[in-house]
Amino acid sequence: MRALEAGARDFVSKPFDLAELRARVRNILEVRLYSEALAATVRELEAAREALRLTAIEVEKRREQELTMAQRTQESLLPRALPIIENYEIYAFNQPTRYVGGDFYDFLQLSSGDWMGVLADVSGKGMPAALLSSMVLGALSMEFRSGTPPGDALNRVNRLLCEKSLPAQFVTLFLFLLNGDGAGQFISAAHNVAYLYRVATGDIEELASDAYFVGMFDFASWQSRPFHLNRRDILVVYSDGLTDAENRQQENFGEERLLDVIRGNAAMGSQAIERNLLRELEIFADGTPQTDDITFLIVEKTQ
Repeated sequence: MRALEAGARDFVSKPFDLAELRARVRNILEVRLYSEALAATVRELEAAREALRLTAIEVEKRREQELTMAQRTQESLLPRALPIIENYEIYAFNQPTRYVGGDFYDFLQLSSGDWMGVLADVSGKGMPAALLSSMVLGALSMEFRSGTPPGDALNRVNRLLCEKSLPAQFVTLFLFLLNGDGAGQFISAAHNVAYLYRVATGDIEELASDAYFVGMFDFASWQSRPFHLNRRDILVVYSDGLTDAENRQQENFGEERLLDVIRGNAAMGSQAIERNLLRELEIFADGTPQTDDITFLIVEKTQ
C-alpha cells in the first residue's frame, strides 16, 4: 500500500526472476527515454512553428511596406490636379487595386501650346509595376518637352524599355495631342479601343489600336493618326480594368455597357458620363472586389 501511495506502477512477485526483473527495468528505462525524446521533439516542433510564425509576420510586414511604397510611387505619377485647358473640359478617375497595378495618366502642355495626354497600363503589380510606370512617364515627359514628334517619342521610349526593363514587362497606352481648335493626333499601342462621341450625329467612333506593346519588341514602331474634336464632341479613354470589372456572377462589365453609358449621357456632357459611369460600375460590381486598376479619361470640346 505504501508503494502504491508513493506512485509505484509495477511490481515483481516474489520469489522474483532475475531475467524478468532486468526486462522490466529495461522496459521502464526505454519508456522513460522515449517520453523524454518525445517531449524534446514536441519542444523542437513548437519552436519551429513559432519561428515560422515570426518569419511569416516579418514577410507580411515587408510585403506591406513594399505595397505602401509602391502605392506612394504610383500616386506620385498622377497629376495633383487636372489641368485647366482652354476650350476643353476634362474628367479623370483612377482606382488602384489593393495590390497596386500599373495604371497612370498625365497631361503635359507643350512649347507649341498643344496639350499631350496619356493613359497607360503597365504589366505586373507592386513595386516592379510602379517603377516601370515611373520610367515610362519620365521618358515620355522628357521626349515631349524636347519637342520630339509623337511617333518618334514612343519609338525611343520603346527602345529604352527593351534595354532596361525585364523581359516580361510591357506597356499598353493611348497617347494624344490636341490644340485649342480641336485638331489632334493619337497613338494607341496595343491599348483598348478609345471612343469618340459625335454630338452632331450621336455616333460613336472607335480609335483603334496598333498591334505592338511598348517595351516588348525593339523593332516595333508607331505613327500618329489624326482626329478632330468638334464642339461638344467627347473622347473616352480607359484601361481594361474598367471593362474587365466583375460582378458576383463573374460577368464582365464589358464594352457594351460602357457604350450604353456614353450614349445615354453624352448629350448632357462629360461630367454626366463620369458620374453615371461610376454609378453603373458600383451597381454592377455590387461589392465584388476588383482585380485590376480602373482608370479612365473623359475629354470634351466645350467651344
